[in-house]
Amino acid sequence: MIDEIQGLVDKYARWLKEKTQLRQVDEWVEITTPYLDRHNDYLQIYARRRNGNYVLTDWIHPPGSGVVRLQT
Repeated sequence: MIDEIQGLVDKYARWLKEKTQLRQVDEWVEITTPYLDRHNDYLQIYARRRNGNYVLTDWIHPPGSGVVRLQT
C-alpha cells in the first residue's frame, strides 16, 4: 500500500510542477499555481531574495513601485 500512495504523491508532484508557472516581474518572481481562490482566480504569490533570504507576498502594486502588502 505504501508504494501505491507514493505513486499518487509522485503523480501529484508532477502535476503541480507542470501546472505551476513562473514569470519575472521586476525584482520579483511571480508564481502562479493551479489552485483557485474564492474568486476563481489562480493563486499567485511573489518571491524575491533579500539579505540571503526569500521574501514572499501575495501582492505587489504596481510592479516595480516598491509598495508591498504582506500578510501575517
